[in-house]
Amino acid sequence: MQTRIDLNADLGELDDGLLDAAIMPFISSCNIACGAHAGSFETMRRTVCLAKVHRVAIGAHPGYPDPENFGRISMEFQTVELCRLIRNQILLLKQIAEAEGVSLAHVKLHGALYNDLAFDYNRSLAVAETIAAINPELRFIVFSGSETARAAEDAGLVAVHEVFADRAYTEDGKLRPRSEPGAVLHHDADCLQQAARFLSGASGFIADSICVHGDNPSAIEFVSKLRNFFADRKIEVEPAGDLVPSFEQLGESSLLAQLPQRISKSTHRKIRALQLALEGAEGITEMVPCYAELKIDFDPSVISFSDLKNRIQSVEISLADFPEPRVVEVPVLYDGEDLSQVAEHNGLTKDEVIGQHCEPTYLIYMLGFSPGFAYMGGLNSNLSTPRLETPRTSVPAGAVGIAGNQTGIYPVESPGGWNIIGRTPLKLFYPTSEAPFLFEPGDEVRFFPISEEEFHAHG
Repeated sequence: MQTRIDLNADLGELDDGLLDAAIMPFISSCNIACGAHAGSFETMRRTVCLAKVHRVAIGAHPGYPDPENFGRISMEFQTVELCRLIRNQILLLKQIAEAEGVSLAHVKLHGALYNDLAFDYNRSLAVAETIAAINPELRFIVFSGSETARAAEDAGLVAVHEVFADRAYTEDGKLRPRSEPGAVLHHDADCLQQAARFLSGASGFIADSICVHGDNPSAIEFVSKLRNFFADRKIEVEPAGDLVPSFEQLGESSLLAQLPQRISKSTHRKIRALQLALEGAEGITEMVPCYAELKIDFDPSVISFSDLKNRIQSVEISLADFPEPRVVEVPVLYDGEDLSQVAEHNGLTKDEVIGQHCEPTYLIYMLGFSPGFAYMGGLNSNLSTPRLETPRTSVPAGAVGIAGNQTGIYPVESPGGWNIIGRTPLKLFYPTSEAPFLFEPGDEVRFFPISEEEFHAHG
């Protein structure tokens, strides 16, 4: 059972605001309608002020411009036009919030727009990049485990995985359409049982935030029961997505700063930003970044563990000032012995595997396993393939492989259990050089295919 949860509600959608006022004391995040599917300048300002009084995180809740159908009917928009529509709604609420002396914390899409993008990676990425351009610190509340979640992280945003206590799910993990019977759960006992499954991990969904629909009169009574349910289980209710490190002392001269364990671009960027902010600091001798951790070696005669911890906690990190990553182009001859197996496992042709492997830009999260081995995130989920049941005793240097949802390149000959799909002529490890590795954490990598003639010509 997890110990923290965000409780969010969609508000500012009704003219009188009575439900908003009744629900606001119980929640930690509110999503405020931005005038398209519902709401007006006055309802936005009123709801912002109400959230300010109750110290509730304020989020924009943009939807399709269709108040007649409450934004619950899909509408056709070109991607550029859709992004402009969403951007304008966010900026309007942002302006109102700042006029009241508060800031936006997150964005959550509404209704049909939320559902339309949940399993559309390309449009979700365009929207996520639009949000990041407004403020990369904004969190994106998204359907748990969806393509929107993947796109949010690829755009560098914190994806807050949302589940619904009062909505029914289909067998394939989607929300049951409201047009079908039983789409909305009306009995508190059923909703609480579903919330318990989410919090226990039994549902298979990541549960960062639970939504209660604020346009439902029964929500007032239910949200009160839900808070009591959390209190009985000692579950803290607070906004999700705050990337605040915890600390562990490793011996007398090492500190481990840890963020929530999730392989995501936003988490790693926060770790890298912390590393950059501490570079050159007195008493620090070495820093090693990982997925969600930063190991810091220090000289205890210069700075103590507690003083270093306090220093880290006082560092202000802005992802808006994060430096542009170095991009490395990697040529690959796709002739690996496991290429057919990866294709068969995922129901693809070999050409489709190659095309989809070359499509993303990968982020290097960490180096490890062997000198200069780069663990890269960003692999298309269509290519995810389990490691080999029996690792090979020898994999040649330059071999390009897939293991789970990551890809990587073997810098030196070594044993390994990754699925080998190709090889690169690039040299990744220079043992006698001051900079021995081709890659560093935070670099980005793009693969492109080459012929056998080009492979040999490169060497």
